[in-house]
Amino acid sequence: MARAKRHYIPGQVWHLTHRCHKREFLLKFVKDRRRWTQWLFEAKKRYGLVILDYIVTSNHIHLLVVDDGDRDTIPKSIQLIAGRSAQEYNQRKKRKGAYWEDRYHATAVETGEHLLRCLVYIDLNMVRVGVVSHPSEWVFGGYNEIQSPRRKCVLINHEKSALHGQLVKVNRQILCLLPYFQFLKFPHPLSFLNPTPYTLNLFFLYSKPQESSSMAFSRR
Repeated sequence: MARAKRHYIPGQVWHLTHRCHKREFLLKFVKDRRRWTQWLFEAKKRYGLVILDYIVTSNHIHLLVVDDGDRDTIPKSIQLIAGRSAQEYNQRKKRKGAYWEDRYHATAVETGEHLLRCLVYIDLNMVRVGVVSHPSEWVFGGYNEIQSPRRKCVLINHEKSALHGQLVKVNRQILCLLPYFQFLKFPHPLSFLNPTPYTLNLFFLYSKPQESSSMAFSRR
């Protein structure tokens, strides 16, 4: 699996995206999305991958991680996850050829507003395309674990998340509801708060109607 060309910066947050070959819906089955998350957990155990958030859709993934160890931690982790998930799918389907695009895309993320925008963007991925009405309904992502940390098979590094601000959790709970208040005509949730400037900016960004795109899914 080819590696994306990027610099190693200790402590840097990276937003990784990796798409299926030719944007095919190769992750449309529940079993394949589940296996991808299992290999993500294995990468965390094996290489110490620091995960802040993630989501698996039908044809691509988003992964928010921190460069907090060896310079090869992230490349090796993606190589393991992408390689094993592709191998299992191709063997089961008796398929040959590429499963993923050649390279994953890595974008450096600043702390503060930029990080919060990225977290919300990832969590609202399946909401924007009309598959679910709230991020909590999509189990193949980090939203539920961040809101309610679990004891087993933990993926999200809560200690690192806390270093970026305790308000992230609270703001995400509010922000993920904002797009629906304008349609349901409920009192605006921000009227009960003392919002920060970046919370207001995110409201105007994410309260805009989103265009839906057709997605192929199967829950088998």
